[in-house]
Amino acid sequence: MSRGKKICRLLFGTVDDFRECSGNFNECPAAEIAKVTLGQLRVLKAVYTLSTNENIQGIMLKTLAAKINLTAGAASIIVDSLVKMKLLDRLPDENDRRAVKIRLSQYGAEHFQRHFNYFTNTMDRLISDIPEAELDIFEKILSRLHSNISSILEEGKCVPSSGKQGRKTK
Repeated sequence: MSRGKKICRLLFGTVDDFRECSGNFNECPAAEIAKVTLGQLRVLKAVYTLSTNENIQGIMLKTLAAKINLTAGAASIIVDSLVKMKLLDRLPDENDRRAVKIRLSQYGAEHFQRHFNYFTNTMDRLISDIPEAELDIFEKILSRLHSNISSILEEGKCVPSSGKQGRKTK
């Protein structure tokens, strides 16, 4: 088995197990966290990031879709589900009455923070017995992987699989 295959199995298995065991280390019930799918969480994170970095009044659906590499239609379906859950608000654009901006609701911002804290608490517990020197190496490796992925995405070398519905093709 190739090293890449071994690392992929470890990485994805660890992520799955991490989500599963997180309920053991948190006051927040796992059921509350599980109500938000990974796709919905990606949208919440993107809305949070874009709103914080660009416009506190909200972002356009087209901007959000581009950020998460989905078609506007696919992003709209996820946004609709999050609006129904009261995690996002849709607001009319003050300059164009046909346009709608999206932002985290107050409840959505609180839920997003609870989600973040939930996984941070879990990670703090899981790494508590790992020596600092090993954590430094692990953090450097993860940072390097993240940097490599970002470079590939920026260069446009990463073409989404054609089997994924809703993903934009390049």
